[in-house]
Amino acid sequence: SNSAPAFYSEDEFALISRVCDLTIPNTDTPGAVRAGVPQYLDVLFSEWANAGTQASERDFLSALQKGLTDKDIPFIHLPDERAHQVLTEFDRKAFASSDDNRLAGAYRQFKQRMTQAYFSSEKGALLELEWLATPGKWIPSLPLQETTG
Repeated sequence: SNSAPAFYSEDEFALISRVCDLTIPNTDTPGAVRAGVPQYLDVLFSEWANAGTQASERDFLSALQKGLTDKDIPFIHLPDERAHQVLTEFDRKAFASSDDNRLAGAYRQFKQRMTQAYFSSEKGALLELEWLATPGKWIPSLPLQETTG
């Protein structure tokens, strides 16, 4: 959908879209952006989150933008290869056991939400996980067996 985000600002939406795209890129299956993860997160924060959770998300995204800025170049404007390097290093530090600051914790939560959203999306579940709702042969109507007691 090309409509404006309901919760995120355009810059916030661009930031999470870039992080989603670099974390779960398109391969032979659709990546996070094609699976609609940024839009899902936008709906989550606009329709589910309370004011405190929304404020925490905005604080997190502001800190994330600063944390991913490289030599005064905002993350969304970095060339893909450099953006991938910056995000990989940031991710490594955020998941290092010695790094337990608020930004690292918020990033870990964000990454969990992003991956959960991806793998629960239609594209993520059907194409990446190859989930089958009904394994085996599907028989649409079987006669009910009467039980005798």
